[in-house]
Parts: sequence; C-alpha cells; structure tokens
Amino acid sequence: MDILFPNQKNVFAEWFSEEIKIPHGKMLHYEHMGYMSIFEKDLFLEFKKGVLFNKREVDNTKTFDPDDPMGWLKLAKHLYKINLKNLKKGKPLKP
Repeated sequence: MDILFPNQKNVFAEWFSEEIKIPHGKMLHYEHMGYMSIFEKDLFLEFKKGVLFNKREVDNTKTFDPDDPMGWLKLAKHLYKINLKNLKKGKPLKP
C-alpha cells in the first residue's frame, strides 16, 4: 500500500462504487475458471462512493445441487420451457 499511497495507513476510496462478493465457508464445488467456485456462503458488500451502502449474505447450501453445481441443467430446462411456450403461441424459437 505504501507504493500507491506513501505515508498513509488508511485510504478512503471515494472513487469506488461497486459490489464486492466475499465467499466463505467450506468449498462446495471447485471450478477452474476465475472466481466461479461455489462456497457455503457469499457475503455481498455494496459501496457507493467509498461508503458501505448495503450488505447481504447468501446461503448457497440451500440451493446448491451437487449433480448440477453450476446450474446449467436448470438453465437449459428453463429455456426449453420458454421456447416450448413460444412454439405453442406460434412465435419463433430464440437461440
């Protein structure tokens, strides 16, 4: 930190307005792609101009499916249902 902010112990990041995801707990699924691994819980911290605006925690153990850890099967089924409804209404399929 001394390289970026010499002689400063604390820095107020007024330029930062984003949400940070902090995974914690036991790893439920390892995914070798960025930060796609799934942990028991995720803590989300939302900042606006450097000030903590909101925080929430998601318990992934309630929705995690070891047979479909990334949710691809669930997504494919959902898209299939949408396309089936559209076909019945005479609408074209969406890719």
